[in-house]
Amino acid sequence: MDAINVQEEMLEEVQVSGHLALFTELRVDKSTIPEGVYCYALRHGDDDSFPVALEKNVCVNYFGSVLMTEEIELEKSQYLSVGFDNFWYTGDEMRLDEFVAKCKKNRVLEPFQNGKALAAFLKETFPITEKEGEVLLGCLKEQFFFLGQKGGELYCGEQIPGKEQGEARWEPDTIDDVINAACEYNYEMILQLTQEVMDTKDMKECERLSAKLKRFCADEVLLDKLFDRTKYGKEIEELAKVLAEELIRDAESKDGIDGTIEKMKEAVSAGEDLLPNVSPELKQNKGRSR
Repeated sequence: MDAINVQEEMLEEVQVSGHLALFTELRVDKSTIPEGVYCYALRHGDDDSFPVALEKNVCVNYFGSVLMTEEIELEKSQYLSVGFDNFWYTGDEMRLDEFVAKCKKNRVLEPFQNGKALAAFLKETFPITEKEGEVLLGCLKEQFFFLGQKGGELYCGEQIPGKEQGEARWEPDTIDDVINAACEYNYEMILQLTQEVMDTKDMKECERLSAKLKRFCADEVLLDKLFDRTKYGKEIEELAKVLAEELIRDAESKDGIDGTIEKMKEAVSAGEDLLPNVSPELKQNKGRSR
């Protein structure tokens, strides 16, 4: 099979082990790879429909090749394991030069270094305190994410292993979604740490976990207040008012509360939208359950 000139083909965009790349199932003519682009081969296992490893070169069980603008440090065994949950197609197709331009564009943002800088940026759109900014950035940092801005727009960056923050993979984001994600992570950590404190038999470990849990609980108070100011918090508050008004009105009718509940059940079964003014994100449980 002839190797392809990667600069002349439309290639599929993929995510592989946290790295954005272009994929082809054909062999690649290495002489056509431009400077600043790295090519790696994928090997499949017994199931030839999915890759299991990323290597410099693959002769047997060749699954395809990926091209990316970042160099991967392979393990001592000279390969990087690839699993079912860390290789997928984004659905986009593009030429290599378009992909390189996209990657460069997403690496020119400067991350916020502290809560003061984030608060200053959000001053006109979503006012927060320096303390709130610090907690929010700290929560994201624990997940290897951070925030930056470009042209007055907020971006969320994902850390690339071995690279500086400014070279992260950046995507446009909203402060509402950032706060919502931080709240969910903090809540999950509280549940996890609570269980770990209950399970440990070691006194020193229990003290360490308890101190960590105390910090997350303190952050929870602050994050709750932030969440209440997001569109999701406001929608939940509005939803509660609407439901309360409906229950009070129908409870005063001859059918009472039982009749109200029965009518709601019938409406849901009939496919009626009981919450026409609530955003699709909240209906899909994107907004945090309080």
